[in-house]
Amino acid sequence: MTDTVRITTGGMPQRFPFNLPGQPTVTTTTVNTNSAPIPKDGTFATYEGFLQGTSGAQGATMTFQVTNDPHTAGMDDASVNPVQRNNFSINTTNTSTTITTVNSEPLFRPDMDGDEVYAVGVPVGTTMTYVSATSATLSAAATATSGTKGVQARFQALHWVLLGTLTLSGTKHAEDGFATASNWKFSRVVVSAISGTGCVATAIQGT
Repeated sequence: MTDTVRITTGGMPQRFPFNLPGQPTVTTTTVNTNSAPIPKDGTFATYEGFLQGTSGAQGATMTFQVTNDPHTAGMDDASVNPVQRNNFSINTTNTSTTITTVNSEPLFRPDMDGDEVYAVGVPVGTTMTYVSATSATLSAAATATSGTKGVQARFQALHWVLLGTLTLSGTKHAEDGFATASNWKFSRVVVSAISGTGCVATAIQGT
């Protein structure tokens, strides 16, 4: 007797979000930036990037990266005891590179040294240097309009693995994609070299 087993995957496509922690979800970008990490929920996955502009040549590079490390993905890591928190609120001050934890809660860890910091008022790509359990130094000054308490922040290590790169160019629009078979847990997209009148970039992960 022969048994037939059919395995079907078909989750809804996931658009990579570009908003900072605590802000409304934004699934497009007009500037060079990094998306927030999202779960990769299937072995077989497709990745698509596309651009839409208002006139003339459009261009951008989309670099898709993956990781199994919750810290790199900016997720609180429950597999470690005690739980490693990589999402919590911080205090920032305009033109200052110093950040502190709210109410002096001891949340910074030595293993966070070099992490990327994602928060309102912190330039994308900024990293931190560990000082103590309650303070750290940013590689670029915050741009808050005043001293700000309780800004939600996400801290990401840099253990990303390259999955694939799309170089997009076209007139008024451009698109490309690729398929993979892999069991990485998290993914993100880095958008760079974006150009063109009214150029809007979107990246999608499908399973």
